Amino acid sequence: MVRYSKAIPFFADESRASREGKDKVGRSYVEEWGWLGTPTLRQRRYLRRIRVRRGTDEELIVVTSFLDADRYPATDLLEVYRERTNIEYVFQRITEIFALRRLIGTSPRATLFQLSLCLVLYNVLQLVRAYIANANAKEVATVSPKKLLEDMRAQLTTCFVIVEVGALTDCLRKPGTVEDMKQFLSERLEVWEDRWTKAKRHKNRPEKPKRQRCHDSAFRILQKAKTKTKKSNE
Repeated sequence: MVRYSKAIPFFADESRASREGKDKVGRSYVEEWGWLGTPTLRQRRYLRRIRVRRGTDEELIVVTSFLDADRYPATDLLEVYRERTNIEYVFQRITEIFALRRLIGTSPRATLFQLSLCLVLYNVLQLVRAYIANANAKEVATVSPKKLLEDMRAQLTTCFVIVEVGALTDCLRKPGTVEDMKQFLSERLEVWEDRWTKAKRHKNRPEKPKRQRCHDSAFRILQKAKTKTKKSNE
């Protein structure tokens, strides 16, 4: 699902009736089906377009390849689109925290594996943040995921060095329920370190004034001399 650009014409399918409704915010919308692009365009596709009326503001128009309106309601798609900023922020945070600037491989399979693993680890990290914040009566947003991950990594590394692999796997074999896991995390994560406090955002620093040239080229000196001579002659 992407934002519709009026630069690409949309040809409605007259054989298919459009639908109307309201999103979760109460705004009216119209959804219709048709072709995106002219008939001669090779990349022409049959899509579903959703137009949201926003009063005096310009309409919000999105197109999606999810054609089944019953399986993928317009209200759900518009809600996901509203959360696009948060979704992009999650990917940005995953890239920064797990240092995805360095990939384990260049093949699509290796890249997909690394991303999938990072998504799982990010969910685990979010779970730990939530338990720590709840135990210390803090907002989750105030707990630094980067600092918390650094300590988690250090503790797991220490555990792997001190405890034998066999002993670790034996501990993992013990069955337990979801409630047992919740109780375990609540007891273990009732801790706090000041370094886990997320730093506040600073205002953008004012731009530094441009430095003046401390030297000039021979060409510029000659040009200035010619201009000065010309002016004096006039």
